[in-house]
Amino acid sequence: MIGNLRARLTLQEPVRMPDTGGGFVTTFESVAANATVYAEIRQLSGAEQFRYSQLERNDLFRVILRWRGDVTTDMRLAGDGYLYSILSSCDRDGKKDWLEITALRQPA
Repeated sequence: MIGNLRARLTLQEPVRMPDTGGGFVTTFESVAANATVYAEIRQLSGAEQFRYSQLERNDLFRVILRWRGDVTTDMRLAGDGYLYSILSSCDRDGKKDWLEITALRQPA
């Protein structure tokens, strides 16, 4: 399994920053501790649809990495020119060895 962890990704969390109009804008920054992870990435499904007169891809991926207890669905993964929005995560084997993430991939 460890040999399959070939993708180098950065775990990012949302940060609210004040904007000039008195509101907030959400940006993403690397998590404070061990932001770089190595993962196995496999495509689960792919689809295309027209949205706002543009063709948009919706590719669903499974991302497997070593166990981390701090990953939430507010976070995302970034790497190789893509962003992976985390839809769900679970303890793959119940032993807290591996974290299995279902994510939607979009170009960065």
